[in-house]
Amino acid sequence: FPYTTLFRSSIDQPPGIRMAFEQLRARMDPHDAEHVLIDCLGETIWRAQSQGQPMDAMAYVDAVKRKSSLI
Repeated sequence: FPYTTLFRSSIDQPPGIRMAFEQLRARMDPHDAEHVLIDCLGETIWRAQSQGQPMDAMAYVDAVKRKSSLI
């Protein structure tokens, strides 16, 4: 799961995740940034499943962006 998440950020899928992750990594330890990335993805998936909707990829990117601006 972590490898896949990092791979998807490296190919910028969903669009914008690479830049959001790079901003996050610039503000904290790279390993901790990976955990934040995974937590944001998990929260986005949970929200989609609990609402019976497909995952909102842009909500995932936005969550990572919010985390990078709060740190």
